[in-house]
Amino acid sequence: MLDFERYEALTFDCYGTLVDWETGMLGALKPLLAQHGVELDDDAILDLFAEFEAELEQGEYKPYRQVLEQVVQKFGERFGFSPSEAEKSALPNSIQQWLPFSDTVDALKALKQKYKLVILSNVDDDLFADTAKHLQVPFDDVR
Repeated sequence: MLDFERYEALTFDCYGTLVDWETGMLGALKPLLAQHGVELDDDAILDLFAEFEAELEQGEYKPYRQVLEQVVQKFGERFGFSPSEAEKSALPNSIQQWLPFSDTVDALKALKQKYKLVILSNVDDDLFADTAKHLQVPFDDVR
């Protein structure tokens, strides 16, 4: 059994751990794909997202906003359409609406009373700033 008295801080990945990124991502990608006549089930969209994201994160660092824009571009290449600039921005811009899981905020509030809380994520600071508003708890550090 873990002795939680030994710890002063807790670290979290944000998206997929605290925030329901799948629902958020699907909410942005499904209408965009449907607009171009692409009908895929949720699992297929998430699988392609994972494939494209992994490919785009190889090599030199690039801001996550750019990775997400290029994911949309990859969907276009795969399914024969050219996304507009607004469509490429739709996925990163949708992050501001992605919501925490139903138990996240209460759990963070309880943990904050005893521990320092730290986010470890590859997301850009400006994108996380929108998410932080939904989490309702000040984090001691974001990396």
